[in-house]
Amino acid sequence: MVIWLARQGRAVTIDGRETAPAAFREDSFIDPATGQPIPFAERVTSGLGVGVPGTLRTWQRAAGRFGTLPLAELLRPAIRAAEDGFEVDQTFHDQTAANADRFQAIVPTRELFLPGGSPPPVGSTFRNPDLARTYRLAARTGGRAFYQGRIAQAIIDTVQHPPVAPDATIRCGPA
Repeated sequence: MVIWLARQGRAVTIDGRETAPAAFREDSFIDPATGQPIPFAERVTSGLGVGVPGTLRTWQRAAGRFGTLPLAELLRPAIRAAEDGFEVDQTFHDQTAANADRFQAIVPTRELFLPGGSPPPVGSTFRNPDLARTYRLAARTGGRAFYQGRIAQAIIDTVQHPPVAPDATIRCGPA
């Protein structure tokens, strides 16, 4: 995140990239059965390519150090957008279509992004009530719930045991 401090005439940055999980190994992207790299689509669709998210901590740090509003208030528009939805434009539709094979592989992702088996049509309303609930919880707990407790455990469980669709054509389980 880049923040411009106008009164001081300078920019500051906060590194909010994800970090590798503690159990990540140098050979984590190598298929032990073949000794070959696991295909990119499988790495990013499975839990194998998941890092510890840094975005929420970045928002929290930025709001605390440089903001004038608390994180809970800053999250209100995102909560509203996730709950009430937004109009699907051509870009969202096209990006969803480009990822449809991967989205088909994971049941909850399929249900959210491919209702009825296809990307939401341009002009329709896309809602994500689970994301709204997550943001509400983050607003109440200052983000702790994302890194400890129910949400953190749900992320770990999903990474270790992805809800793979029975008809998935992309390998999504742990290597």
